[in-house]
Amino acid sequence: MFCFAAILQGADLANAFIGGKADFMHGTVEDRRRRGAKRIGVAEAELAKDPPTPTVHHFDYGKDLESLKGATDGGYTSAMIDGSQLGFSENVELTREIGNRSICPFPGGFGGRRTWCPFRDQRRRFF
Repeated sequence: MFCFAAILQGADLANAFIGGKADFMHGTVEDRRRRGAKRIGVAEAELAKDPPTPTVHHFDYGKDLESLKGATDGGYTSAMIDGSQLGFSENVELTREIGNRSICPFPGGFGGRRTWCPFRDQRRRFF
């Protein structure tokens, strides 16, 4: 029973990549991406609202500061940026800017107790 529900949910989300159309011949690539990303984002956000197990809603491989800001403003609780397409100096500058805006790259705690963030005090050493 549960496997069947998971298969149906997976099929519905996979269908999101073709924008909810019966076939991928009708509609543009941009249309499919936009509507597909929205459907997947809405489904992820809904599942992340009240899970039985603590979870993180992670935005992976953002390409710029605006995408990270949009993701965190939109409810993502974790985000990663990929500066691999940038030159070294541009990558360092982007990383520095993000580091200056972040409170702590590793918030939270371990073993049920809050922990301090060592990276917050040491980031200037690296950048």
